[in-house]
Amino acid sequence: MTIPKPGVILVDWADESGKTQDRSPKLLDDWPPIEHFARQDSKFVLRARHGGQEVELSFDPERAREGRYLFARDREHGRVERVDDLKSDEFKAFCPSALAHYAVQFRIVTAAEPSGSKRTWFVGLSRDSK
Repeated sequence: MTIPKPGVILVDWADESGKTQDRSPKLLDDWPPIEHFARQDSKFVLRARHGGQEVELSFDPERAREGRYLFARDREHGRVERVDDLKSDEFKAFCPSALAHYAVQFRIVTAAEPSGSKRTWFVGLSRDSK
């Protein structure tokens, strides 16, 4: 299997029941590829296209509440509330199967401003992403 570089991102896959059942797309072709990736220290900055919409997401696993997101076309924006490392034993069960081939895996929960509407993001990154 060829893994696209630098990685993939999926927005709004959520299982409201709290169960670990994987309902995400199983094929990587169904996950929007990340078009831009930058990393400074522990902060990640990503950009992808999702359903004809450009999406930007920045997050820092060490300082989760400092992250932001933007849906450019809709001008929806918000803040990151939580970042989970899906490689950790605590969150491994919540990792979508399509991300199994990625060295770096995160689940990010955001809240829109000013509504507070929640979004769940899943990100898979190759280890050689710079």
